[in-house]
Amino acid sequence: MASTVLLLLFAAAAAAAFTSVAAVDDHQSPDSPAMYKLKASLEFPPGSQFLINWNNVNDTCKWAGVRCDGAGRVWQIVIENYGLKGTFPEAVLRELPCLSEFYAGRNNFTSFPPDLFRNLSNLETLSLDYNIFLKSWQIPETLTAARKLKFFSAAGCNINGRFPEFLTGDNFPALQHLHLSYNSLSGHLPSQLPTTLRTLWLNHQDGKDPLSGGISVLQGMKRLSQAWLHVNTFSGEIPDLSGLTSLQDFLVGYNCLTGTVPETMASIPSLQNVNLAHNHLTGTIPRNINRLTGLLTLDLSYNQLSGCVPTGFLHNVTVITDGNVDINGKCPPP
Repeated sequence: MASTVLLLLFAAAAAAAFTSVAAVDDHQSPDSPAMYKLKASLEFPPGSQFLINWNNVNDTCKWAGVRCDGAGRVWQIVIENYGLKGTFPEAVLRELPCLSEFYAGRNNFTSFPPDLFRNLSNLETLSLDYNIFLKSWQIPETLTAARKLKFFSAAGCNINGRFPEFLTGDNFPALQHLHLSYNSLSGHLPSQLPTTLRTLWLNHQDGKDPLSGGISVLQGMKRLSQAWLHVNTFSGEIPDLSGLTSLQDFLVGYNCLTGTVPETMASIPSLQNVNLAHNHLTGTIPRNINRLTGLLTLDLSYNQLSGCVPTGFLHNVTVITDGNVDINGKCPPP
């Protein structure tokens, strides 16, 4: 009798243990309701392997493109280049309070709701690049809730209107990468763009009234490595950027810049690619520019420069001066 009781107790304990393990295996992330809502709201292309994965895997933390922390909270969603279309579902991201990285670029979305980014206080990376079917829209001010944002890229997303005044260092004290190329932004750059920026891509604003005004705001960005401002209508003189000791790309071609090529440009040893083409620059080319040991390309074409082209570079540098009718050959060796 005693052995029978012990056997029954053992069986009950084993069943309880199995039930506990099964419960753990079937445990759902606290963010599962939001993730299922996201899946139901997205329009997947026929035969999408991405959707097949999401349909066949119960644990949303194990879905393709989804990563969770130890507590089962979703911190990363990668749904790039999956042919998703339609209107991105409103409010879903707000139900993911730990979301830190969101990648939704290269899809076929037609609109983003204005409140999409509200309350995303932990968001650090936001990539929406090349959703080329988006209707014209503007970056919502609700994005300022993302004070931890480090990387914001929305190139080729049909963004229009004036450059957002709220994209300042006060609102985004951690922002390092701002990529808004190939849109239709207009107006002047704010005087308080984040000084934390490392890459600033604003090239090819193709609306009727591209970005304009001066570019002196760059002087405060001491960590900047890439300034891509070409194909706009920026005006005024090129500021002294000698304090930008990490600057590698300074691309401001096809604008309306005036004045001279600053002598101080030769004081930025990190420079690799300089494009000042198709502006209204005058004067001579600084001879000391041959000091730039890392320089690869220097495009000064189609300005009103005069004098000679510096020589004596420490290695082969591509120097382009076409269209400057008063350039009269190479300078004599230093």
